[in-house]
Amino acid sequence: MKIGILSDTHDLLRPEVIDALQGCDNILHGGDISSQRILDRLEKIAPVKAVRGNNDGEWAEHLPMFLDFELGGLHIYMTHRKKDLPGDLTA
Repeated sequence: MKIGILSDTHDLLRPEVIDALQGCDNILHGGDISSQRILDRLEKIAPVKAVRGNNDGEWAEHLPMFLDFELGGLHIYMTHRKKDLPGDLTA
C-alpha cells in the first residue's frame, strides 16, 4: 500500500506534488488546505482523509480537528497542530 502524506498546501498543488502522489492508494492531508478545490483534486488521485488546519476557514467546518483510524494495519492519529495531540497518546 502506498500512502501519500501532505499538509499546508495553502490552495496550491504543484505539478511535482501531483506527480509524486500518482499511484497512491490513500492520501492523508494534515490541514491548512485553504479550499475544497484542493481536496477535490486529490480525490481524483486516491481516497483522501483530511483534518482542518488553523488557516482553514468557514469552508472547512465539515472537516474534523483530528482523525484516529487504522489504515493498512497502521494505527494513525492525525491532527494539524502538535498542541492538539492528546496527552495520553502512546505508541
